[in-house]
Amino acid sequence: ATGTEKADSARKLTSPMPGVISSILVEKGQSVKRGQPLVVMEAMKMEHVIRANRDGEIMEVFCLSGETVGSNFVLVELCG
Repeated sequence: ATGTEKADSARKLTSPMPGVISSILVEKGQSVKRGQPLVVMEAMKMEHVIRANRDGEIMEVFCLSGETVGSNFVLVELCG
């Protein structure tokens, strides 16, 4: 992967598999800490919590509660 791709993957948090977004716990501009829950999705009859992979600020939220998303769909972008 190129440096840009590595930077993008560190900033963009994606869905691990297809599923339905059950709740969004953050909003644009909010500061978050590493490990903080950001999005909860249901897939394969289980809840999956997408957590911040580092400290930062929410740059953008790309999903809506109730939305069905595919695998590797960008859910949230962090900056900082």
